[in-house]
Amino acid sequence: MFGMELIFDSLVINFLLGLFSVLLIYWYSIRNHDYWEKKGVRYAEPYPFIGSLFDALRKPLHEVECDRYNGLGRVYGHFEGKNPLISIGDPKLLREVLVKDFQFFTSRRIDRGDPVQKESFNIFIAELN
Repeated sequence: MFGMELIFDSLVINFLLGLFSVLLIYWYSIRNHDYWEKKGVRYAEPYPFIGSLFDALRKPLHEVECDRYNGLGRVYGHFEGKNPLISIGDPKLLREVLVKDFQFFTSRRIDRGDPVQKESFNIFIAELN
């Protein structure tokens, strides 16, 4: 009788700890998903754990970006996991951010890609105008 209570209590405690851990991880993955809503910026709807990357799994990235640009406007937010990112499709605003206000945007990505791809991306941005 004593052994059954010990096993049953252990299972309940382990189940509750596991459930609490899963809920905590879920909360941690979605806790920042209202970031763009608070800022008043239109954004692509995020999913738990992966953010807005789910669309890029179904279609090529350039099609996803074009759809978001056409649907959400020239400036929109999206998420990479729980991290908020902003995409700017307006060349004038992009110049403002990358040249004049460069020192205020400290968390830029380091892009070590092919220079040809960088130029084609810049052309793609310019063609959206």
